[in-house]
Parts: sequence; structure tokens; C-alpha cells
Amino acid sequence: MPWMTIYPLASSFSYDKDGDKYKGTQWIIHNLIDAVAKGGCFMVGIGPDKTGCFHPKAVEQLEETGKWLQVNGEGIYNTRACEVWKEGNTLFTRSKDNKTVFAIVEQFPENELSIEAVTPEKGSDIYLSGYPKPLKWKRKDGKTVIIIPEELRNEANRPCKYAYTFKLRTKS
Repeated sequence: MPWMTIYPLASSFSYDKDGDKYKGTQWIIHNLIDAVAKGGCFMVGIGPDKTGCFHPKAVEQLEETGKWLQVNGEGIYNTRACEVWKEGNTLFTRSKDNKTVFAIVEQFPENELSIEAVTPEKGSDIYLSGYPKPLKWKRKDGKTVIIIPEELRNEANRPCKYAYTFKLRTKS
């Protein structure tokens, strides 16, 4: 059954003039990924001031989330929950046609990402959203091991921040 959760970005759903009470872009993205991986929707609750304007901190955090979605939105929009929605610190979504699984991690893997719950189609490519080159991968001990290229080990070379989406083609 479809479901949705709404959390306030500040201390309440009303306008909060204290910018330090806004929870941050990382908080928004974490809750968005968590809800979508479980098959739900997530909404951020914010309130305007008496002139109808939102706090600059709220606007900044929502715009940052929008930038993240420009890179990673394919793993969020129009996706479905997977049978296994979480493995360790990796959360999963899948395309409507069930041919693609998106593995989303908030901590960028140091050298490799190991996933047991998803087996890519043999000979297929795995991509990191926002990075144009396919990533090397192998099957080892019943797991899919995605090798992180040297250039992506440098944070400055990553296509985004906050969380990272790996796109795996699977058999439908």
C-alpha cells in the first residue's frame, strides 16, 4: 500500500526564525532515500514567515537536495522497493520494469562496494550516477564487488556529495 511521511525541516512545521534549528541537506537526503527504499514517499515540512517567505537556511538546504537529485534522481523517482531494501549501509530501489537496481550508499566506499543482495546481469555494466565511465566489477564469494576507480577515491572528483547511487542492470 502506498504511504508517505512528512517531517519538519526545523523544530516544527511552522516558520522557525532560528537557522540553526534546520536539520540540513544530509538529513533530507537520508530520509528521502530511506522512505523510497521502503516503498514510500518523503516530504519535507517547512512553513513561511508572515510575508510568505521561507527561511534562507531552508531554501539553501532544499536547493542542495535538488542538486543531489539532478545526479541521483533516477534511483529515486518512479522507482519501487526491492524485496531486500537494505543490506548493511546500502539501500536499494528498483526500476518499474525490474531491470535495474539502484544501490545507494551515504558513505562513499573506500576501494570497493560489496553487495550480496543483487546480482547484475552477466556482462552488464555498472555505473555510478553522474560518472560517465562504467565501473569494473566481479562476483566473489556470492557477492557483487564493485571496484572504485582511483580518481573517485578523491572526494573532489565525485559527481555529488551526501549519498551515491550505483546502477546495476539485472535480469527482469
